[in-house]
Amino acid sequence: MQKWSFQESMSCVLCGGGVENRQHLFVLCPFARQILDALFTGPMQVPQFQTWEAMVSWLLEKYNKQVEEAETWRFIWQTWISHTWRERCRRLYGDKVRGSQELISGMKAEIVYVLGRDRVN
Repeated sequence: MQKWSFQESMSCVLCGGGVENRQHLFVLCPFARQILDALFTGPMQVPQFQTWEAMVSWLLEKYNKQVEEAETWRFIWQTWISHTWRERCRRLYGDKVRGSQELISGMKAEIVYVLGRDRVN
């Protein structure tokens, strides 16, 4: 990701920890994981992964379920990935930083608006 941007540091702008790459940002970053855990609770809980490939493989298995359930999973994952990436860009380019709770609230509102309350836990 460093070669795509004008980022001077290779540290993750969300947590200040690991080297920012796909693996860290979407699998290992504690900030992103906190949001993921808040979106997928109860029977939709997501296990901890060590690699991007393991996460994607597990997710594809979930997509092979009933159509409505797969649509729910897919939309929530897409929301999490896009909002996490946008927050990364906001921080990188000096926009207002949002905390995890603000992001979670916004994502949940978007998910309920699109999917309806009955399809969201």
